[in-house]
Amino acid sequence: MEGDWKQAFDFNGFFVLPSELIENILFRLPLPEIICLSSACKGLNSMISSVEFRRNYNKLSSDNWIFVFKKQPFKKSTIFGFSSACNRWFRFPIAQLLEPVVPPGEDIYLLAASAGFFLFSLNNCQELVVTNPVSKSAQKIPTNPLGRRGTSSWRRPSMKLIGNRTSGSFKFMFIEDLGQGPVLYLYRSTTNMWNITEAQEMTRQVKENMVFLTAAHQLNETIIVGVSLETNVAASIYRPSSEDGSQGLSIGLLGAYMTGPLHIYGDGRLVVVRSESIDGRSRVIKEIEIWGLNLDGRKWKLFGRTPHSLLESVRKHFEVLTGRLEDREGVVRVILVSNLGGRWNMIWISYDSLKMDWHMAELPEFGMKGINIA
Repeated sequence: MEGDWKQAFDFNGFFVLPSELIENILFRLPLPEIICLSSACKGLNSMISSVEFRRNYNKLSSDNWIFVFKKQPFKKSTIFGFSSACNRWFRFPIAQLLEPVVPPGEDIYLLAASAGFFLFSLNNCQELVVTNPVSKSAQKIPTNPLGRRGTSSWRRPSMKLIGNRTSGSFKFMFIEDLGQGPVLYLYRSTTNMWNITEAQEMTRQVKENMVFLTAAHQLNETIIVGVSLETNVAASIYRPSSEDGSQGLSIGLLGAYMTGPLHIYGDGRLVVVRSESIDGRSRVIKEIEIWGLNLDGRKWKLFGRTPHSLLESVRKHFEVLTGRLEDREGVVRVILVSNLGGRWNMIWISYDSLKMDWHMAELPEFGMKGINIA
């Protein structure tokens, strides 16, 4: 890609432009293109690496990403990222970044991504590694207070990675209930230390700036911890009950032989995917609902249901269905990954709860066997 920029771009003419115009052009490019452009033209490095540019880029860029990691030989380790602005996949080779901190023969699993940071679980040595392709850095996170953990011990809805492009720092947190109530474990890269906070039964109303982690599920009740990071770390327990009457629900994964809806949790939201059986061998999606916490956190409140105009697009046949969700600034983004007869399909659905606007995109296939999604 770097060679393409050198051949197709007139850098001499580019630098004649006013710096404000150059910045406006860069703000419209996806991050991988900016990285390649800076590699091809060293004169842009000082502008792109400045704190002001990073702050403005984060504020003005409307690009959204999906990141997946495909299991393959270590030397070919690659993160695939789908850009909503470009509507295509990008490749981020990361083997060279990981090599200094990942032992040979390690089993690598992508857990989370945020603001250019990627969190990996090393399944054999049971450690965590964070890498940033932009800053070309990789580091191990100190073992958490609960000790080493394999990949199967990490539950996506119960953890959160929060990166900061401007400062180049990140936080990683997870919630665990060992029988005495939920406990928050928070790591800050700025201190390279873990902090422990016991969650308290609901002491405050639900606030938009909280980070929500799902601690546990029961038949009609979910235990969610709202984390406030404004001053002192505070963790409040909420127990929303379900009113949709779902029986035999499946959490995180739904097979053709299962009954009931698929429930996907994350960021204080609940996505319910309803489907119906087709001859007992496969199922078809018939409806998607998005729920959120009400003000006191005691109940799930229905925020949106797929409109009729979108129903035909989401009616995907599957034998296995799984998904992830993210809520950022009132926009809920859902990734549904399905398999039918060995063929993979991935759809990206977003719902703006303020504008009550739905959008769906079917992502192009790139050889999805063996992937995991951040």
